Amino acid sequence: MGATSNLMWQLLVQFLIVLFLVVAVAGLAVGVGLIASSPKMAQYFHVLNRWVSTRHILRPVEVPVDTERATHRHYRWLAGGFFLGGLIAVFGLLTGLDATAVSAAFAAKRFAPVVAIAVESAKWVLIAGSGAGRGSSQARRLGHRLYFGSGDDLRSHHARALLLKSKTVAILESRLGRQLADLVEKRGGRPLLAPALAEVPDIDQAGIARLIGELETRPPKAAIFQTGVGTQALFAAADSLGATPKLLGLLASCVVVARGPKPTAALRSREVRIDRSAREPYTTVEVLESLEELSFRGESVVVQRYGESNLELEKALRAKGAEVVEIPTYRWALPEDSGPLAGLIEALDRGEVDATVFTSASQAHNLFALARKLGRDGPLAANLSRTLVASIGPVCSAALREHGVKIALEAKPPKLGPLVTALDRALSS
Repeated sequence: MGATSNLMWQLLVQFLIVLFLVVAVAGLAVGVGLIASSPKMAQYFHVLNRWVSTRHILRPVEVPVDTERATHRHYRWLAGGFFLGGLIAVFGLLTGLDATAVSAAFAAKRFAPVVAIAVESAKWVLIAGSGAGRGSSQARRLGHRLYFGSGDDLRSHHARALLLKSKTVAILESRLGRQLADLVEKRGGRPLLAPALAEVPDIDQAGIARLIGELETRPPKAAIFQTGVGTQALFAAADSLGATPKLLGLLASCVVVARGPKPTAALRSREVRIDRSAREPYTTVEVLESLEELSFRGESVVVQRYGESNLELEKALRAKGAEVVEIPTYRWALPEDSGPLAGLIEALDRGEVDATVFTSASQAHNLFALARKLGRDGPLAANLSRTLVASIGPVCSAALREHGVKIALEAKPPKLGPLVTALDRALSS
């Protein structure tokens, strides 16, 4: 029995040594990953986190935000510590550990070595798990919702995304601004509501009646619906004119294109057949891709306007030989009370804003238009770029970049829901 017991202890020690080596190498991987901080490494951490992360256990005793700020600011030193610690552990185990001596220690005092190895192993599991969990759980929380830049932009913006708690978040959304503000308040932040957009009805009922009559004479080849609000406004006007059956008849005989889920829902509520749907992220590029094989030479195409003319879409359709017939339903303008927006510009000048949320390209255009009117547009792009700028999608991001603003977060897909979720998770970190 004695020989068998000793053999079992030796096998157990060998197994624990191998396990200790594995978690020590994991510490090396954590250090390398933090130094590289690449999206690919975050994916590896995501896999590792499934087995070794203890983040959910440690959540009640997590360090305060102020300490996290220093941690993220000096993450290279932290990474170097992980890397050096793992290297020393691997070297020490490979060169200085005597398995026979450890086995003898087990035979003499069976509990003391068990406790020592358990404590040391737990330390490295916590290092690997917390390090991997810190990187991968945030990648899991944000990565599938957000688009980050690469290289240094990825590292700096990722760190900033973790530090939004108790910060001032500017919200330029009008209709759902209160919803976003409630989210920020719930997470301990300070919302700064500065509506940058007003939807002004732009329906000319006489013009709609005349247009429907003209289209009956010369039916269009296609009809493109770009927004849910505009689609509903068009049908509401047709209802008041008693022209809805004629409008439905015209749509039944042409190619109906929906730019995204909102116009899709509005059309389906009227039982309109949808022939083409733009894929994510629902930009003009995807609309044109859905029409790629169609020829419009000598044909007319109806385009429901959203806020402002889509010049890119109209230019591309005319290049395909189409005559573009635009239907205005509403237009975008500055709010009647531009005081909050002017207040935001001043707050940005003073460096009092930590994050700025844009939910449409027109919000960016209006903000800069008001700044020009006030003679404050010079430093605006730089002031915005010093905050965490969250964009709802590629069209909005393109408008911001056009004004020289750096984007930190971009919702994927470009909908308010993913943007709210991304902010929620960032603010919860």
